Amino acid sequence: LGDLMDRGPDQAGCVRRARELNIECVKGNHEDKHIRWFKHEQKNKNDKRKNPMKPLAERDFLAHQQLSESDLEWMANLPLSLDLGNKWWAVHAGCEPRFTLANQSERQIIRVRYVDSDGVAKSLGPNFSQPANTKYWTEMWKGPESIVYGHCVHSESEPRIDKISDTVTCIGLDTGCVFGGMLTAMLFDPFTPEERMFVQVKAKKIYYPRYGVTDE
Repeated sequence: LGDLMDRGPDQAGCVRRARELNIECVKGNHEDKHIRWFKHEQKNKNDKRKNPMKPLAERDFLAHQQLSESDLEWMANLPLSLDLGNKWWAVHAGCEPRFTLANQSERQIIRVRYVDSDGVAKSLGPNFSQPANTKYWTEMWKGPESIVYGHCVHSESEPRIDKISDTVTCIGLDTGCVFGGMLTAMLFDPFTPEERMFVQVKAKKIYYPRYGVTDE
């Protein structure tokens, strides 16, 4: 569900392991950050432009240096969504309720969290706080697709499940492994989703503090 590149102890190794196993992945906002950084740096070599992006944090800069151009190309070609069958889809962050799944912007399908009453995505407040007068995107999503997503840690032990209607459900699987929580997978058949099963592995330690860094 994205963010193979994030705050873990071996970001580039995580990407390479996914490639070795030929795992289907969606693009996350952290993969996107490294792709954009690489493209700007390539431009710098040719025309001496300053990279317009915010400098990478030390951990990200060191991880970026370990990526090959082949790794970056693989990340750049990741899809924004995966069709799981029977109107179940996997994305990284979620959907702006004002648009259908087919019309989501790349920026928001890998970043959205909170939306206003019109279903428009709004930027986070300090320390990932919820902006005033907003709702989490799943509270306004009407489908017809059911969505499985990552990106946002609602709990470090339990996935978030929002049953929108008899035919539409949204499931957030990020349970904060990097923060010392759980690494969570969901096993299910989209034609019998009520029989889903969650499989979890407890993090060996806290790899990164929960707050204090602004996401991009």
